[in-house]
Amino acid sequence: MRSLSAAAFTLMVIFGHPPGRAVARAAQPDGVLVPPPDAGVGPDAGTGAEAGSGDVAPPDAVSPTETAPVEPPPAPARSVHVAGGGRIEGTVVDAKTGEALIEAQVTVLGTKKKVLTDIDGNFSVGLPPGVYEIRVWAQLRTARRISKIEVEHGKATRIDVALGSDDEKIAVQEVVVVARPDTATEAVQIVKRQKSAAVSDAVSAEQIARSPDSNASDAVKRVVAATVQDGRYVTVRGLGGRYSAALLNGVILPSPEPDVPSVPLDIFPASLLANLTVVKTFTPDMPGNFAGGSLQIETRDYPGRFTLKLKLSGSGDTVTTFRDALTYRGGDLDFLGFDDGTRALPGSVPRDRALARRPGPRGEPPFTDAEIEPIAESFGRTWLTRRHRPGPNLGLSATVGDTLSPGGKRFGYLGTFSYGYKWSHRLQSVRATQKGTTGDVEVVETVDAASTVESASIGGLLNVGFAPSPNHRVNLLSLYTHNADDRALKATGFRFSENSNLQGTRLQFVERSLSFAQLVGEDALLGGKLLLGWQGNLSRTGRYEPDTRDNTYLAPVESPTRFQFEEEPGSGERFFAELEEWSGGGGVDATVSVIEGGKLKWGGAVQISSRTFDARRFRFAFVEVGGDVDALLLPADHLFTPEHIGPDVDFQEVTQEADAYDATRNIYAGYLMADVSRFDPVRVVAGARYELADQELTSGTRFAAVQMPVPGTSRSDSKLLPAASVILGLPGSSNLRAGYSVTVARAQFRELAPFLFFDYVRRRTISGNPDLRQTSIQNFDLRWERFIGGTELVAASAFYKAFDEPIESIITNDTGDVSFRNADGATALGLEVEGRLALGRLSNALRSLSLAANASVIRSRVRLRPGSIDMPQSMINLNRALQGQSPFTVNVELGYRRGRSGTEVSALYNVAGRRISDVGFATLPDIYEQPVHRVDLTLGQRLPGDLSLKLSVSNLLDQSVVFRQADLEVLRFKPGVSFGAALEWSPRS
Repeated sequence: MRSLSAAAFTLMVIFGHPPGRAVARAAQPDGVLVPPPDAGVGPDAGTGAEAGSGDVAPPDAVSPTETAPVEPPPAPARSVHVAGGGRIEGTVVDAKTGEALIEAQVTVLGTKKKVLTDIDGNFSVGLPPGVYEIRVWAQLRTARRISKIEVEHGKATRIDVALGSDDEKIAVQEVVVVARPDTATEAVQIVKRQKSAAVSDAVSAEQIARSPDSNASDAVKRVVAATVQDGRYVTVRGLGGRYSAALLNGVILPSPEPDVPSVPLDIFPASLLANLTVVKTFTPDMPGNFAGGSLQIETRDYPGRFTLKLKLSGSGDTVTTFRDALTYRGGDLDFLGFDDGTRALPGSVPRDRALARRPGPRGEPPFTDAEIEPIAESFGRTWLTRRHRPGPNLGLSATVGDTLSPGGKRFGYLGTFSYGYKWSHRLQSVRATQKGTTGDVEVVETVDAASTVESASIGGLLNVGFAPSPNHRVNLLSLYTHNADDRALKATGFRFSENSNLQGTRLQFVERSLSFAQLVGEDALLGGKLLLGWQGNLSRTGRYEPDTRDNTYLAPVESPTRFQFEEEPGSGERFFAELEEWSGGGGVDATVSVIEGGKLKWGGAVQISSRTFDARRFRFAFVEVGGDVDALLLPADHLFTPEHIGPDVDFQEVTQEADAYDATRNIYAGYLMADVSRFDPVRVVAGARYELADQELTSGTRFAAVQMPVPGTSRSDSKLLPAASVILGLPGSSNLRAGYSVTVARAQFRELAPFLFFDYVRRRTISGNPDLRQTSIQNFDLRWERFIGGTELVAASAFYKAFDEPIESIITNDTGDVSFRNADGATALGLEVEGRLALGRLSNALRSLSLAANASVIRSRVRLRPGSIDMPQSMINLNRALQGQSPFTVNVELGYRRGRSGTEVSALYNVAGRRISDVGFATLPDIYEQPVHRVDLTLGQRLPGDLSLKLSVSNLLDQSVVFRQADLEVLRFKPGVSFGAALEWSPRS
């Protein structure tokens, strides 16, 4: 049953693999690292004696190799509140690995204040306003002194420090630790990427704030070689759906869409995101189900100091706002994204058997006409659209968080809430095609469809963390996101096969929700040499589609205005569907230092998923004997009324056997990997993961109009997934990376289910295939990257992928219907380049400007052998790219920042090359989605009174989205130019 609140969640704690951990904690919210550049965490941190130096401590300080005098131990890291003062806070990391150092000592020289870093390497010390010098050291590390640190009233000054080893004086024993970064800033994302064992790219919350992006699907387009399909589904290196797994805090997300093998990213408001990271090479501690990349969504962590943000936003576009649009009479809670019962299946409809005039499968008596007629009359009578002029869109969000230190223990919390309400209108030109009598492609329908979607979204996150000691921490995360699309569609066109004009409508309301809870624990044992991580998670994904109503009317050309109800599949139909998926699991992993510069990591995980999908279909039909033909000329809201139900129109259930399925998937995994950096500057990460996936799907429903067996599937796929990466550190803060791995792509539940879905816009049906097989992928990666400054870099990558039995969406018959098939094989070869530069390097006059650009070029080819799929080779295009593969992508961002005035301006450009939307069949060619060039502008400005303003203009070029089949445009629409404004209030002290 549907769940309206994440509060109904009961967390089932099961040990599991923790989310990714990396380098250093981020800078304070404005993203500015306070110390000089050489005080950072890069491999080339400076070694001078002044601020940011890495020299051995002077004689008056205690060297790491000396015996310290007996004195009270320093306090564990926590905020020390000082009346009328501020504080110094930061993170201490290892200069070589970028990992945090536990129990490093931070001393404020000239005072008696000392603290130890915690399990994250974090420290915080309260001080009166003034200028200070601190000394930082850890066992077997060279101490550092940083001077001229200014502390202001009510503010936190951020200092992140990297400590290296003094190899000439001591034998270095590596201390293995873990860091949990606050990844909201771009600078920390760069450091995290530099130290990562895998090829990865990321978009931070700081970058999202500079863009007009309102959710995850908008933001991920900024990643190298990442594009978005249909405004919500990510493709990485041209590969989407099952080839690009989405993980929330390290846990694979199920999709709430029954018809798409991908997670819709627009369900994640930008306010919930810390960062989006696309990992492009596989390491054994990751789930092995991806090929293009693994999209890792990380939610916000609790802040180190009290944070309060309130945000109000508004937007509109040139196609929708104050323009003619469509709507219909719905429910009172539509503005919140919930149906209030207006569209629910009437209570008079039987829940134990089909509404049919035949005996039931277990001998139930048939329904009579007298029993069916009042049931039909109990359904709602709204069938038609009406005009509406939408106003501006609205968005609200609030964030509050803090870290407290009662009794020397740390307690942190972060709560966020967001609400959005928007309208979007599209004018779509559609052509339905099929194989003609001469063997050529012919158009069977042309349709102009006006579609308006009223969307409401609610999102909330609560993150609570408790650290009883610096070496132990537990975090509880609860996330709930819910949105609904209320669609009113009106189509007009011409049907050539019947030489008739066409009119049709669709009224559709779809709710999608995700509830997610996760308990994570981290423990540093044996003085930080053994790290233990565990996590348990439970999630519920839901999709609720009550009472979708479709109807079609035709008028012959000789009487172009005499429209008559057309009795055909998808006309006069009411469709009810509900999807619910529960997923839970966890595991445990451990990291231990075994030698100097070497560590082992191993663990196991289990994830168990169960999905239920149920749908029922009902249809009105003309009464052939005794019915009044003239009644069919009435509009639907007058035809399907008590006056005509019975005498003129009949009502029947037409649910199909394949309209319901139950599915389970259990994935069991274990891995072992080694990370060796002993042979500096070479680092090797190698290991293997073993995954066993048990999957079962059964179809069938007791509501089927015709009872007949429907094939299901039951399979068990196991795979050993080896992976090896070599990272060579080069002079000038450069890395050369090479990697090889084997991964898999599994068919999604919907692709296996024989459920038949009618695409009302594209005028075709989509069905699953229970015989799909698992895809195996070999991945080869090579990347050179150079890190120039805090947020500057240049990089070039090459990759090659070999697919065994890739799954594709393919046209299956002459009328253009779609299903899924395994091809024999495919290959993809790609090149990527990226650069992020401060233009002040070129001229002082350009010091406020920055440029970020990336591009990819990808070539893929599908390989088929005779008999590999159930159609003649002559009917298949053998010289084509992999379905969904874009041949190129380009992203450019030009930024302007004036720190003192608080002004930020960004211009962003994005394009992806044409890609195959659906693979052709027989003489029906492939359908291609054409490139769309997109330009966005944003302006951010700090205002008095702790206010900030952001203005944005999106899709300035206003290019049309076009799908082509040969020389025919089968779909075209213009999304319009969007305008937005957001006002945020956040106290700065």
